Amino acid sequence: MLKLPAYLSPANPGLMNKLMGGLGASQPPTISRRNNRFTLVQANGETHGALLPSLTLDVVIVGGNEHSSKVYYENAYNPEEASAPDCWSDNGVGPSSQAAKPQNDLCATCPQNKWGSRVSKVSGKPVQACQTYKKIACLVMGDRSGTVYLLAIPPASLGAWRGYTAHLAGQNVSAEQIVTRLMFADKELGVLKFEPVGFIAEDFVEPIKKIIESGEADTVTGANDQPSGTALQAPRETRQISAQPEYPVPESIPRRARRTAAQMQEAQSVPNAAPEKDNEVEAEKDEEVEAEITRYRAELAAKKATPAPGKTPVPREDISNMLNAALKLTTR
Repeated sequence: MLKLPAYLSPANPGLMNKLMGGLGASQPPTISRRNNRFTLVQANGETHGALLPSLTLDVVIVGGNEHSSKVYYENAYNPEEASAPDCWSDNGVGPSSQAAKPQNDLCATCPQNKWGSRVSKVSGKPVQACQTYKKIACLVMGDRSGTVYLLAIPPASLGAWRGYTAHLAGQNVSAEQIVTRLMFADKELGVLKFEPVGFIAEDFVEPIKKIIESGEADTVTGANDQPSGTALQAPRETRQISAQPEYPVPESIPRRARRTAAQMQEAQSVPNAAPEKDNEVEAEKDEEVEAEITRYRAELAAKKATPAPGKTPVPREDISNMLNAALKLTTR
C-alpha cells in the first residue's frame, strides 16, 4: 500500500468518487468456471501466474452473502466480453444502486424474475431472464498471497450447494474449518459439485480468523450492496370498503336481533362515517412511512460509512506472511 508523504493531505474521497462514478461495481478476484476449468482471475482481469486452470480446486470458504444474488443481461451473455450486467442485485430487495439499467423497483415483482421470461439456448426450456446465484468468498489452497476470491455458484449448482451445507451443518462443522474441493459434474457444463477433503491445519486457524474479522469477504460477495432509492418505496396496499354489509343477516334471526346486527355491520362498513378522523389517520400513516424510509436510508448510509464492530482491516502483508508460514509448516 502506498504511504503518502507527510506534506500531502489525506486523499480527497469526493474527487475519487466522481472519477469512479457511473462505471458500476468493480469485479473482485474471481474463480472462473469457464470451459469446465477453475481459473483464478485477478481484479485487473489477468489470470494467476502460478496456479494454472484445473478440473478441481481446493478452497477454504471464509464468507458468503446471506442473500441470493440476481443478475440480468438484456442481451445474451457473452463470456468473451467482460461486460457488466444491465441489472443486478446483491441486497435481497431490489436493483443495486449501482445497476446501469434497473428493471423494476423490487426483485420479487420484476417481470425478468418470472419463469418463462426467457428460453434457455442450451435446453430450450423456459427459464428466468434474471438468474439467481449464491456468492461465497474463498481462500485458495496453494495461493500464498492470501487473496480472497469470489465464487458465484450458478443456478444449476444451487441444489448441490444446499445439500453440501446441510451435510456440514448436520456434522456440526463450519465451512471455514475444513478444506472444500470444488469439482465439475460429469457431462454437464459449468455445474459444480462440492466435497469435504479434511480439516484445516492448526496453523491456518489464526490467519483465517483475521480474514473473517476483517470483513473482506463481505466486500467480495457484495454483502454491503444497497438497493436503489425506488426499491425503498414499496407501494402501500389500498383496501376498498363496501358500503353494503358483506354478509347478509340470516332471516332465521329474530327481527329485533336482526335489525341490531344489520346496524352494526352498516356502521362497520360505511367508509365516510368519520371522514375527518380517517384523513388524519391516513396522514399519520403517510408520515410514519416517510419516517421509516428516512431512518432506513440513514442506517444504510451509516453502515456504508462505518465499519462493523470488531471488523478491522488487516494489512495484506500480515495475512500473506501468516499463510506462507502455515504452508511451510504443513509441507514439511
